[in-house]
Amino acid sequence: MIIGVLTFSSLISNLLGQAPLKWILVCSGIWLIYIILLFITEKIQKHNLKNILQSMITIVFIFGLYRLLADLAFEVIPWNGDKLISSIDKFIFFGHSPVVYLSRFATPEIVELFSIAYGIFIPYLYFSIFLCLLGRPEDEKKIFITALTITYAISFLGYLFVPAKGPIVFMENEFSSPLSGGYFLGLVVDAINNAGGPHGAFPSLHIGASWVICFFDIRRGQLRGLLYIPLVLCIFLATMLLRYHYFIDLFAGFIIATFAVLISERIHEISFLKRPLIVIFFHFITRFYFSNIQVNRLYNFPKEMPVILISNHVNAFIDPFVIAVATGRPLKITAKASLWKNPLIRMAASLFGVIPISRSEDSKNKKYQLKNVSSFQTCFEGLDQNETICIFPEGKSHSESEMLPFKTGVARMALEYAQSSEKGNQVCILPVGLFYNCKSRFGSRAFVEIGQPIILSEWIKRNETEDYRLLTKNLEEKIGDLTPQAKTRKDLSLLIWLSEIYQRFKIEPVSVDYIYKFPENFIKVTQYLINNYYRLKHNPEIKRLKEDAELFKSELDKSGIRAEEVFLPMHFWKAVFFMFRELEILLLGSLLCTAGLILNIFPLTILIILVRFMSSDEDHWATNYIFYGIILMLFWCVGIALFSIFYSPWLLFLIPVSIFCGYFGSQYIQRLIRTLKRLKTFMRFLIQPWQQKQLIEKQTHIVNMLIEIEKKHI
Repeated sequence: MIIGVLTFSSLISNLLGQAPLKWILVCSGIWLIYIILLFITEKIQKHNLKNILQSMITIVFIFGLYRLLADLAFEVIPWNGDKLISSIDKFIFFGHSPVVYLSRFATPEIVELFSIAYGIFIPYLYFSIFLCLLGRPEDEKKIFITALTITYAISFLGYLFVPAKGPIVFMENEFSSPLSGGYFLGLVVDAINNAGGPHGAFPSLHIGASWVICFFDIRRGQLRGLLYIPLVLCIFLATMLLRYHYFIDLFAGFIIATFAVLISERIHEISFLKRPLIVIFFHFITRFYFSNIQVNRLYNFPKEMPVILISNHVNAFIDPFVIAVATGRPLKITAKASLWKNPLIRMAASLFGVIPISRSEDSKNKKYQLKNVSSFQTCFEGLDQNETICIFPEGKSHSESEMLPFKTGVARMALEYAQSSEKGNQVCILPVGLFYNCKSRFGSRAFVEIGQPIILSEWIKRNETEDYRLLTKNLEEKIGDLTPQAKTRKDLSLLIWLSEIYQRFKIEPVSVDYIYKFPENFIKVTQYLINNYYRLKHNPEIKRLKEDAELFKSELDKSGIRAEEVFLPMHFWKAVFFMFRELEILLLGSLLCTAGLILNIFPLTILIILVRFMSSDEDHWATNYIFYGIILMLFWCVGIALFSIFYSPWLLFLIPVSIFCGYFGSQYIQRLIRTLKRLKTFMRFLIQPWQQKQLIEKQTHIVNMLIEIEKKHI
């Protein structure tokens, strides 16, 4: 498309007598060569190799066009855009130019520092393309290349139709002195001159291309995206400080890159949840603790209906936030009224609009019903607005291996709403199962299973009753089918582990880039195994399976090897690429992580002590870490703000830096742990290949036993 536009523009300009014929021939030749190369590569049988080569050809031609536009644009287009762009900049900043303003800080040291940031853009771009072509899944590779191509294509149209050389040429007389730096400034100047001199100011491809890469990684929850946010910000400032771009150029590059990623996802039919701001905030705070929140069967969540969402309750105050993050929908949360006795909880509950619900055991007299009248009314008003009310029928959080008996409040409230509201015939109850693989451990994973919604009016017709006890029993059964349960925690842990290796048998472990996810039918298969385990508990084969599984699990735990790593491929080049990719993240990220630890060492130390003191059960750890962490961070930010009043306003910049580096540090530590564990496993298998062979045999034996038992008895 872009080559066609260049050719057509050259033709029109030639007919008007403004551009020589050579540009038509050059553009036509480039277009012809590009088509021929694509046609040749289309004959390649290996799909992956064909995609890599076609992507590389496209990228090479894109970069080649940048140099072409250095001369072509100013000969084909009869006007210069610098004056217009400069006037827009001054209009935005009330008559002042941000480029001229930044020149006040252009000391040789600062210029040299930002020259380094400006120059790093090239290796960042090339290295990102290299990682994409070799290390990305096929669907992500297509999205990335398409987004990068769209960014360059739109930017080239800007270069062609709004030719501009930038402030360094157009505003030369407005600067009090020329830039002075050192070796790296000289490299930047030489590189610009070799590429045809200052040109293509609008929009900024330095920002466009770097933000495409960064935003693409952020959209996929990749730590690499967070790692390079500071670099993108430095490039943003460097392009103005070095006088190559106006502010509006940078803003346009940012918008184009964002659009390119989003439209590329749409082209390749990749959709993400549209999250309200409150849900984005919940995602931010929960990622401090959890490495991954996975949701299954999100399509079961009703749209544009009043929804009463019910779930098992196993992780205190964190459960509703995990559900909100998984579903991408804001919730009206309910909680037992007795929690309001704690002033901190009361303050947090008021902030998030939590609705207090009194339980029968909290009140020994008739005031129980009276207290819930206003709470029920608040819930009804929310349902009238098609909001989602989140209720935990167990009544309290716990760490038991089985669910607690359900309270009847949910059923009574739902039936009352069905009778009293105009939307009563639309209200549905949505059962949701929650499961955490190790909720007391930093970096654990959460699993959210969404069940079939229960349309209350249809339930009443089927059962010919409005008995809240029967409805409560049905709801308890629905949630029971969505979360694994066993008679003891030891049984539950072992059977969940068996379910994992059974469902992931002979599957290679995922890269540490991509958090391990539970299979989609994980809960169903796990509960299936649990039910049959108890039914056949006294069978000799079951006893032998349990003994062998416990011994194998114990051996893996002592070795620090995860069950899914048993089939880790011992491939040399894959290992080299793994180390190459991880070193980039871990070496560069160590700087941000160290900064996060230094800037937050005081609140972090208090948080660790406080959580250890306050956490008496497994379901307290995540809640205490997240909520006390927020409170301490708020106090820490207020303290920094007070210091800035008495010392220097520049200290205020420590607030966003502390939050960002602290957040990055939490993700970095989780990534570091995963990487070191994977490396340890690889080295163990490399040095002792017989050990991997033995582990494969043992795991195969256990899975075969499961299959045989299923054939005979299930």
